[in-house]
Amino acid sequence: MTTRGMKKKRKAEIEIYIVELRFLNYQFYKLRRSLYLMSPLSCLHSIKRFKSLIDYQFPFYTLSLLLIDYKLLTNITSVQWEKIKNDYDAKVKFENIRESTMTVLKEIEHLAEGSLTKAYREFLMKQAEYAFTKEETYFKIYAHVISVMKLHPEYLEAQRQYTTEANTCIQIWSPIIDSIFELPTLKIMWGDSINGQSSIAKKANQESNKKCIGDKIDFRVCCKDRNKLVDLLNGEIAKDQTNNKKYFDDHAKLCRESKIISDQFYSSPHVKNKEKKTLKVRGIQLCGIEGEIIETRLVEEGLYTFSVLGSLRLPIPEDHLYRLRTLIERLFEIKRGCLALARIYRKMKEARKDFEKNMAKNRNTRRSPGSNSDVEDHDAVIKSVKYIGWVRGSWFPPSRSNSKVYDGSLPAFLLSPPLLV
Repeated sequence: MTTRGMKKKRKAEIEIYIVELRFLNYQFYKLRRSLYLMSPLSCLHSIKRFKSLIDYQFPFYTLSLLLIDYKLLTNITSVQWEKIKNDYDAKVKFENIRESTMTVLKEIEHLAEGSLTKAYREFLMKQAEYAFTKEETYFKIYAHVISVMKLHPEYLEAQRQYTTEANTCIQIWSPIIDSIFELPTLKIMWGDSINGQSSIAKKANQESNKKCIGDKIDFRVCCKDRNKLVDLLNGEIAKDQTNNKKYFDDHAKLCRESKIISDQFYSSPHVKNKEKKTLKVRGIQLCGIEGEIIETRLVEEGLYTFSVLGSLRLPIPEDHLYRLRTLIERLFEIKRGCLALARIYRKMKEARKDFEKNMAKNRNTRRSPGSNSDVEDHDAVIKSVKYIGWVRGSWFPPSRSNSKVYDGSLPAFLLSPPLLV
């Protein structure tokens, strides 16, 4: 068989596989809607598609859980199941630490088990040796965490009476986040700042013409664009995990703000569909000394998925310093994602400038009367507005002054599923 024939066969297999996944994706729509309504699964055929995981602020079923539920309801093979997981819930391959740096870190970690002071001195010396390099970040973060272990152990031991949210932010996480994102092109905004796009999205969600202010975010990673900042990543911080309401409120806010960041790329006609297909917006939710990475993607019309890529965990005793290696690897992956978004934004900005300069693109050109351009133009328009048409508005919870009490009767199984006899 020739190379050309092999390529054609491979392309045909891919097209068939995509059709199968689209069918399964439609089934996921109906399953999400069924889970929300708490209705019997036998009525799936009569339920409309569940457009988004965040529409009703319902507890967030992750995509992996939905896939597991779907597997129990169908007779798909193990091979098909692995393909679905790899496409819809694929694990991120984090970049490994350089072997030479890994060896040095392990040696000093072993030294820290006997003396934190000696290990701290070694990390400071290595930090000076590798100044203004990527390796410096590792030694700087290690030195910071050992300093917290030595001077403020109550922060890592989660002693609530000695810890506030500001302590968690300033004393623990802000030096780590700053070390990772230290670049001339990036800017970290700390302390309840607001993304301008969030205010615009909230204004579009309100019926009145009153001035709207978007949600306040604990920290934002932005790229500099002359006299303005463009959001690339949002983060929320809490002092511990004991307050469930605080945790889910932060989670909902983080998902919503990540969606708003992604919408400025998905809704732009100056970003190629190839880039939109692989576009991902990450968020960081931190609770005390633990946290998780959330990824937002637009996968279908009106459907935004929010999946957890991995956890972030600080060490408590001296013999758990190896956890910092995993934490730094994952934070560097988030940084690479932010830089990728910044590159897409710069391309989008340049494409918009070129479009505005070239006036021929803004007006219709003459066509030959005999050309069959209607079909070609129709296909081109559908392809160009694929992601633009998928974008939908953002839902914000109403303020207390606008909240209304529902006087009607509620469904019998709104808050709990029916008992199966």
